[in-house]
Amino acid sequence: MYTVEKSKDNLNILKIKINNKEKYLGSYYNHKRDIDKFIQDIGMIKNKTAIVIYGLLDGEYLLRLSEIKKKDFKIIVFEDNEELMQNIAQDNYYRNLINDERIRVFKYDEKNIEIIFKNELELSNIYNVKFVENKVLYDYKKNEILNIAKELKKFIVQNIINNNTINHFSERWFESFIRNFKYTLNATFFDEIENKFKNKSAIVLSAGPSLERNISLLKECHEKFVIISGGRTLKKLKEIGIKPDFFIMIDGDEIAYDLVKDNLDLNKPLIFCNATNEKIVQNHIGQKIYEPTGIDFIMSVLNKELKTKFGGGSVAHACINTAIHLGCNNIIFIGQDLAYTNNKVHAEFCEAKEQKYKHQEVLENVVSENDIFVNDINGNKIRTSRSLNMFRENIEVIIKQHKDVNFINATEGGAHINGSEVKTLKEVIELYGNSENINKNLELKPTLKKEQKELIINEFEKTMQYLKDIKTKCSKLLEFNEKLKRLYNKNKLFDYDKLAKKMDILEEELKELYLKVPYVKSLIYPIVINVEINPIWNEEDTESESEKFEKLYNKTKFLYSTMKRKTEYALNFIEKEWNVDE
Repeated sequence: MYTVEKSKDNLNILKIKINNKEKYLGSYYNHKRDIDKFIQDIGMIKNKTAIVIYGLLDGEYLLRLSEIKKKDFKIIVFEDNEELMQNIAQDNYYRNLINDERIRVFKYDEKNIEIIFKNELELSNIYNVKFVENKVLYDYKKNEILNIAKELKKFIVQNIINNNTINHFSERWFESFIRNFKYTLNATFFDEIENKFKNKSAIVLSAGPSLERNISLLKECHEKFVIISGGRTLKKLKEIGIKPDFFIMIDGDEIAYDLVKDNLDLNKPLIFCNATNEKIVQNHIGQKIYEPTGIDFIMSVLNKELKTKFGGGSVAHACINTAIHLGCNNIIFIGQDLAYTNNKVHAEFCEAKEQKYKHQEVLENVVSENDIFVNDINGNKIRTSRSLNMFRENIEVIIKQHKDVNFINATEGGAHINGSEVKTLKEVIELYGNSENINKNLELKPTLKKEQKELIINEFEKTMQYLKDIKTKCSKLLEFNEKLKRLYNKNKLFDYDKLAKKMDILEEELKELYLKVPYVKSLIYPIVINVEINPIWNEEDTESESEKFEKLYNKTKFLYSTMKRKTEYALNFIEKEWNVDE
């Protein structure tokens, strides 16, 4: 229960009743001081700042924020009192707040926080987002405030990691896509294996240190379970005489190939995606299953909706999602430590033996001052990295989304995974290994028909002209940018405006072309995004018009010269590597 009163300094203030006691949320005598402190806690608001808040309170705090003149900052507010939300929305006193498109108010629901962040926050905000805790609410809404802060932190970390990954691997992914193309055309698509092992039990192998404890037990039960593995465990499985029923490779890096190159004679289905290292796909002798991910060219040509199952960030998530896709109702994790168990990065037999990768395999070279400690399966603290912890949280999201599946953590070490039942692998075998051997013979055929392949190849060849057009338009925009600078310096404002309008039209045409070539997104996306998020290009209110122009000129020059260079690289690479012969 709440009422709205006027404070002594004539501002709206909430009075709440808790345990038969009435209390003002803030100072009744000097409510302005509360609001001043709130604004002070926010600090400097720059261009593209995003502010996240819990609680509408009396609305006065947001009214003050609405007075800020910057156009391109955003305020996201969570509130769980629907009556309060409605009353503020209908009160003319708050008309400035209500009419301010920068302020977005959402009903608080812990299930929807992540979705709201995805919809409302852009990458450009991620590097300049602030969560502001209103002190007057903390005692009453501590759990809600802490939960929003936790979800925001998780969202920021995940997006920064994703952006860094895209920046690092953009060219590698593009190269893999081109070189994998002919194998993709002749592969079985992932959708074809849906529910092929309905109500069977699956064991998902990861390469965590604890795998050393129990992998040998698979010898006595592997025919009773669907075995799904990443690449690092193939060598050990081969040594103990076991073939996984599916192995999944999504990494495009050279280390991925070096880890599996001696085990690609395994005549079992490989599940791969656009980014998978092409040497793996090329040298694997068994059946190939293709899972479309990202901006998929083939799916766009066929006008099919893309519903990727490989979300989560690692091959472990791909393995888990594959088990779900296959219809398995008991999914057992082994080697899923998600932490530095016994001060190791991987199980010893899963490490790369090449000297050039040793720095990635030794704990001393991997640990960081930013590492954290989480609960292990026994309730003790264990060291992990922020990225491994993010992977754990993403697995927990998968578990929450599939209430009909029984998830069992038989890792026998590592971080605790919420939503999973902790058992030893021996216990799992006793529980689920008494059934008959599973018939694992799958008749997999290429998904695409001859006419579909021809259509896709023709459309790809068309895109070569689009790439050439992108290169031409980038050159033209760079030419216009130089002319624009000369006109600005000569103060020829009429001619300047005419040329600026021509540039706007040309930029729109470039965007349309770019959308017609989805497979170059991995190359061009990082350029566009990094220009958007880089603070050196942001205009500030304190800058002169000439300073603002100089920033715009340099930003435009950098953007289109880089795009032109990437397009030239793409054209040259395709010309050299394009091959779709059967």
